[in-house]
Amino acid sequence: MVSNATQVFEDVISEIQATEPEIVQGGNTQITFPFQHNLRLSNFVRFYHPDGTHSDIAAPTYNAARPTPYRERFLAHYLRKRGPDGMRLFFLSPQAPEPELPIRCFVAPGGRQCTRRVSSLPDLYMHVMGRHGEESKLYADVLAAMKLKMQAQIDPETLRLLGLGQTSTEAKEGPATFYCRVDGCPRFFDLEKARDMHEKVQHKEGK
Repeated sequence: MVSNATQVFEDVISEIQATEPEIVQGGNTQITFPFQHNLRLSNFVRFYHPDGTHSDIAAPTYNAARPTPYRERFLAHYLRKRGPDGMRLFFLSPQAPEPELPIRCFVAPGGRQCTRRVSSLPDLYMHVMGRHGEESKLYADVLAAMKLKMQAQIDPETLRLLGLGQTSTEAKEGPATFYCRVDGCPRFFDLEKARDMHEKVQHKEGK
């Protein structure tokens, strides 16, 4: 009778022999133990997870002076890992489609909708400011609203420590409201700077 550990090892060896690992190079990679302090890194192996995500993990460089089966040991080290439920965590081939990130960029440079998707509002804000600098001027109101929403999510204790929290008078009376000063414009804002930005962008000639 073959033990469970032996079966796991045989499955791992079979997968290594049947699947060529995907090698990736460049930035935005996840360097993990035990190779993160190895100065002889040359590339990364892409491992896939059951939920469709992947991790790019640093692999050791081949050393001609020590022609050991480093590649097989490195792959087996991760392929044999198990989660709390006993299921495998790493594979050499995709196990499920990559989950679609929930927020899509709203900018359409040159009339073509940007296809970038991100996972959070701060990521979207930084993407628009970094990749769509010129177009961001057209969305000043939207970006200002995004900043207000992000700031509203900051822990109140952190705001207090930074000296940015409400005073006792503000807490009783509620937040101030700044209305657009251009005749006929119904817009209003929680921050004076947001109101001024709106007037500057939307009403260039002033009142």
